[in-house]
Amino acid sequence: MTSKHPYYRFDEALEEYGSQAIRCKEFLFRGDPLADEAVLALAKLSSGKAVRTLNSLLNDGRDSTPDAPDALKALFDQLESLPLWVDWERIEIGSQTIQRLSLLVAPVLSLYSLPLMYASPAGTKPLVFTGNFVDRAPRRLAETSRFVRLTCQSGGLRRFSEGFKLNVKVRLMHAQVRRLLQSSGQWHREEMGIPVNQCHMAVTLILLSLGVIKGLRDLGVIFTQTEVEGVLLLWAYSGYISGVDPEFLCTSETQAESLLQLLLTQEGFPNEDSRLLVQALRTMPLPTELAGAPWFDDVAATLSRSLLGDQFADSLEIPASEWTWVVPLMRPIFSIFSEAQRYVPGMANLATSVGTKTWETMESALTTRSEPIKSSTHTSS
Repeated sequence: MTSKHPYYRFDEALEEYGSQAIRCKEFLFRGDPLADEAVLALAKLSSGKAVRTLNSLLNDGRDSTPDAPDALKALFDQLESLPLWVDWERIEIGSQTIQRLSLLVAPVLSLYSLPLMYASPAGTKPLVFTGNFVDRAPRRLAETSRFVRLTCQSGGLRRFSEGFKLNVKVRLMHAQVRRLLQSSGQWHREEMGIPVNQCHMAVTLILLSLGVIKGLRDLGVIFTQTEVEGVLLLWAYSGYISGVDPEFLCTSETQAESLLQLLLTQEGFPNEDSRLLVQALRTMPLPTELAGAPWFDDVAATLSRSLLGDQFADSLEIPASEWTWVVPLMRPIFSIFSEAQRYVPGMANLATSVGTKTWETMESALTTRSEPIKSSTHTSS
């Protein structure tokens, strides 16, 4: 009789997916060689020279710094090689789609995509090892929000845009986390895979692309096939910049859904760290406008349970409430909201403007919060 694996469900994945599961498991032990080598090269420079070199490469291009280490040149050779499948027209459609729906994207991220990411018992370990992983929840949500906003803005992934640069910085940050944790003597590679491995990067990428589409659809938003393909292509190129292996870059909905199910089947069940992270998301201080609304926590929990499913929500200790009637009421409203942007002159521009300003305000408020997280409602047991 074999013992249960603490972090993964390899047997279940093998039974359902066969050789694909065996192949997928290999990526738990793969990082991002180009970025990993670049981080090692930067570590050999003085801190000042490392910052100057990286900034020069980001802001002026690969040829601007002929004395840069070879590993950094190799990384920027890849970054500045535009894949043949990149179609800027279709990517712009994806950008515009997310921007005009940004008022709804934010709750889908916090109530659906992020809880699914946090459900991975091994995937959360890098956050746990860095410390204060609960109290830093507001800042982490702000950073995720900014990453999504800059990636999805019009032209956000063009070579010298802020979104492109942020994707590269996140890639190097992940490489630095891998380097530090694997050299710490505390990381159990054989049990957990390597930190920020290809499987976990792929899950994150798909939950930011297809995951957001699925969450919005569940809330009633209507997409055209062209819009869905644009969003997926946008995030596929973001994945290319961020160092996700080409095997995980999905440009079709069917492909992304199949891969997501394989990756989630491989993952273990949520553990206490997962529940603490989701609890921190749920109970972080609210904006002033909502702080006095006694119904807000219940409605948010109801939406989260609707998106995740009751069984999965129970495993994350997201409480049930009596507000279940809200979801079927919201769906036709959100359907009308999404369709009106297509047909009412000026509606899409207004929704984009209001959504962008709301996101920027939210990011600023979350970033400046310094008080510890205190639960106002449910407390994990």
